[in-house]
Amino acid sequence: MQQKKETAEDGNYLIKDALFIKQGQHFHKVKIADIAYLEIDNNYVNVYTRFNTKMIVRSNLTDYLDLIGSKDFVRIHRSYAVNINHVETINSEYLIINNTQLPISKAYRDELLGNLKLG
Repeated sequence: MQQKKETAEDGNYLIKDALFIKQGQHFHKVKIADIAYLEIDNNYVNVYTRFNTKMIVRSNLTDYLDLIGSKDFVRIHRSYAVNINHVETINSEYLIINNTQLPISKAYRDELLGNLKLG
């Protein structure tokens, strides 16, 4: 029996609970649970894992979040989405994941606090 596979643009494949992300000539398997946060950079999404690995994907943040399809990912800013399971510290202006401070915009604050059961 073959597993169902969905294809995204530019060689990114979602299989069950993992993504295969094409970087150069190779596909790297990244478990969705291991993705700490996503950062938009023009036409690219920087994918940061809990192991401090960075991979670059040609996409926009909204489409990439749709591809991942996990309720654990929440937008916190126009440029960032985080996996709430990796949030270490939070206040009203920023949060910390992997010792990296990420801004929280007012537009996304209530949704984030609701998902973290803090608001």
